[in-house]
Amino acid sequence: MIQPASPGTYSRRQYVACVARLVDPNLLVGASEIAERLSVARAQTIHVWRARYPDFPEPVAVLRQAMVWYWPDVADWAEATGRL
Repeated sequence: MIQPASPGTYSRRQYVACVARLVDPNLLVGASEIAERLSVARAQTIHVWRARYPDFPEPVAVLRQAMVWYWPDVADWAEATGRL
């Protein structure tokens, strides 16, 4: 099971929302999967968007070498911003 990031990674509100939320593990994606699904050439673009757009969804987990997002959150953001 993927563990949520530590409280110091997010604000308390974001951390509590992350911990309290149930997600379908089949819908977890990394930057590469997001890039592929949104037809973006490089996964690095996802990290640029994360830094540039404050409304980009927060990852549901931060691993040592990767961030993990819940695809429905990203898809909603992509649709709202005309990227999907």
